[in-house]
Amino acid sequence: MGFDPVELDYIKIAGEVVGNISPESVSVIGLELDKVKKTFERPVTFKNKKLLAESANQAS
Repeated sequence: MGFDPVELDYIKIAGEVVGNISPESVSVIGLELDKVKKTFERPVTFKNKKLLAESANQAS
């Protein structure tokens, strides 16, 4: 997807609990990632952390 796992808080937290988020820790079975990976556009809240904080404040 083109994201570094530690950029995504929920993945980073999961890695602290479950582990195995570093590429060296993950066994890939099947095609090589470079042959099948797709880059996704990041959500606007990811691009703009201020907007993300504002939306979190509105939700609470």
